[in-house]
Amino acid sequence: MCTDRECVRYDQQMVRERARHTPAREALLKAGMELLEEQHGDISEVKMSEAVNRAGVTNGAFYHLWPQGLLAYQEDLLRFAVDPKRMEYVQGMVSALREVVAADPPAMSLTDLIHGFAALDAANLDADKEYRVWIALWARHFGDPSLRQKLGDSYRGLAGEYETVYEELLKGFGLQLRPPFSTRLLATALTAMAEGLCLRRTVDPEAVALPAGSGDWEVFGLLILLVTAMVTKKHDSSDTRDAWELARDMLGIL
Repeated sequence: MCTDRECVRYDQQMVRERARHTPAREALLKAGMELLEEQHGDISEVKMSEAVNRAGVTNGAFYHLWPQGLLAYQEDLLRFAVDPKRMEYVQGMVSALREVVAADPPAMSLTDLIHGFAALDAANLDADKEYRVWIALWARHFGDPSLRQKLGDSYRGLAGEYETVYEELLKGFGLQLRPPFSTRLLATALTAMAEGLCLRRTVDPEAVALPAGSGDWEVFGLLILLVTAMVTKKHDSSDTRDAWELARDMLGIL
């Protein structure tokens, strides 16, 4: 049995936990995301009145969810904004990649897989509003250690989503990574490459376009193809070179 005070605390905790999953909370956080994008990542410009009006809820509903007011809402909004699990296209990409390697042998060649999914990833990233909010938050609040921590946690979570499926892909195609690469490092590097190309494509699309005669390949896909060739080898290969040694041999560096 709990004491009266303990029971009250427990009941309050349960109420807060249930409130975290209400339609009103979701509507208010989605409204906040729209406002964050419009305000170019300036969290201080996201106001309660605008969020309430856009979400179509009452002030009372807002204070029921965030009794401490606007600052508590803004803190939750930041967590919501940088949650990689909200990127539906990432979950879709991961599921589709798993379907390819679920077949034995895989349902398509590795080259075709890289070609198709790199183009799809680039298109999805270009259209992803959440990603633009991430970039805006990073640019405007980079000096905030708390936000840097949240973004770091989110990027690690995003890499983790891809890390697991990369392990399955390597196994499905009979490949292993050359040292010093790991699936986590590969996922981190490819994510950073995709984001960098997305930023450049937004302001200067011609700069990242492949020349005529390249078919319908995206530069991102070609880079993944080259990286894959450099950092992987057949699982039963007798080649013991790591990525450094392979690069030196290919470039003819003594």
